[in-house]
Amino acid sequence: MGSSVRILCEAGNFLTAAGQAAEGWVFEAPYTEAQSAGATAAKAFTAAYRARYGEAPGRWSAEAYDAVGLIARALDALGTTTSIEPAQVAEGLFHLSYDGVAKPIRFDQGTTHTMDPENTAFLYQAKGGAFRFLGRYDQVRAVKTWLHRRRVTWHPVAVHLSDHATSVELRPLRYQFAGPRGNRYDDNWLVIGAKVTTAEGSWSFADPALLNDEAQQVTAWLRGVATGTVAVTRLDAEGYMSPDTWFTEPVLAFSLAERSEAGALIRVHLSLEALPPWRQGDARPDIYQYFVEVQVDTAALRHAADEWELALASFPTR
Repeated sequence: MGSSVRILCEAGNFLTAAGQAAEGWVFEAPYTEAQSAGATAAKAFTAAYRARYGEAPGRWSAEAYDAVGLIARALDALGTTTSIEPAQVAEGLFHLSYDGVAKPIRFDQGTTHTMDPENTAFLYQAKGGAFRFLGRYDQVRAVKTWLHRRRVTWHPVAVHLSDHATSVELRPLRYQFAGPRGNRYDDNWLVIGAKVTTAEGSWSFADPALLNDEAQQVTAWLRGVATGTVAVTRLDAEGYMSPDTWFTEPVLAFSLAERSEAGALIRVHLSLEALPPWRQGDARPDIYQYFVEVQVDTAALRHAADEWELALASFPTR
C-alpha cells in the first residue's frame, strides 16, 4: 500500500511522466473520496460539508470526521463521569467497533491493538490524465470480476451491526450448490457466514440459511427499521418471543426490540446451527428464543441495508 499512497500523493508527477502508459492503472490508497462514494453516510457527509464550507470534502476529510466520531463514541461509553483521563479514552477506543463515513474501524484485541485492515482500502484508476475514484476495494465490481477470472477467493461485503457490547456480522458467501440444478429452491440457497460477539463470548458459523429472495427481505427489513415502518415486537402472554421477520430455515430471524429518535435496538435471532457452541446440545433454546440485541443508529441501519444489497448483487436469482 505504501508505494500506492506515495504515487497518488505525487499524482501529477506520475501522470505526467507516464503519459498514455498510465491510462487504466489501478492504485490502492487508505483514504476515500466521500463526494464520489455511493454509501448513504458518505452522501450525507458530503452534503453537510458542502453546506458548511461551500466546497467538496478534501482528502482525509471523511477519515478525520470518523476519528472524531470514534472518540465521541468512546466518551459516550465512559458515561457521565466528571473526571475522565485521556488514558481511559485511549483504552476505550480499542474495544469499539465503529462504522464510519469512510470505512469500518476496528482494532485487534492483542497487545499491539493494530487496526483491522479489512475493508479499509480504496481504489483509484488513472483515466484521462487524472485519478478517478472507483470505490472501496471490496465493493468495486470490476475488480471483483478480475479476481473471479483468476479464481481468487472473494469475500462479499459484510453487514456489521455493532455497539460497544455486541456485534453481529453477516455476509453471503456463496450459493449452496455451485451450478444450477433446475430447481428454484436448490439453485438459490445462499450460504450465510456470520461472526457474533457478545458478553458471553464470540463464535462464527456458515450455513445455507437464506434463499435469494429471502435475503432481499433483510434489506427491506433494515430499511423499514430505519424509516420507522417496522413495529416493535414483545414477548407474548406465554413468554415466547416471535420474530417479525423469519425465513424457510429458522437459523436466522429478526425483530425490533425498541425504537428511539436516535435509532433502534434490534434482535438477531439465532437458532440451530447458528447458536453459540455453549448453547448447543440437548438443552439448547427453542427456535427463535436465543437472540442477541444490538443498539444501532439510523445512519448505521441505512448503511447496513446498502451494504447487504450490494453484496447480494453478486447472487442473482438462478
